[in-house]
Amino acid sequence: MTCNRSVKDRWGLFKDVLHRLETKYVPMKKVNYSNGKTMWLSHKALKSVKYRHKVFRKYKDATHPACKNANLRASKAVHQTRRAFEYELGSKIKDDKKTLLCLCQM
Repeated sequence: MTCNRSVKDRWGLFKDVLHRLETKYVPMKKVNYSNGKTMWLSHKALKSVKYRHKVFRKYKDATHPACKNANLRASKAVHQTRRAFEYELGSKIKDDKKTLLCLCQM
């Protein structure tokens, strides 16, 4: 069968078989290019949440005044951002149904 073939021919056959098996049985990895924030979260709120984590890492005590202050600021920023996004979504609901469907699938 393959005794009369050269090394290049055998290598080509082996490579083709390996490639076919790879495409058939090895799944493709799905890459998520998310930047770490949800669609309703603003960059300002994200920065305040990251700062809250940084402060807590530094003091390791939730009752420390700096942690309390950072926690309060982050909570307010997230709350305001969510409210603003919901208001904006509600005002555009007739025209932009795609964004609402995107949120419902999350």
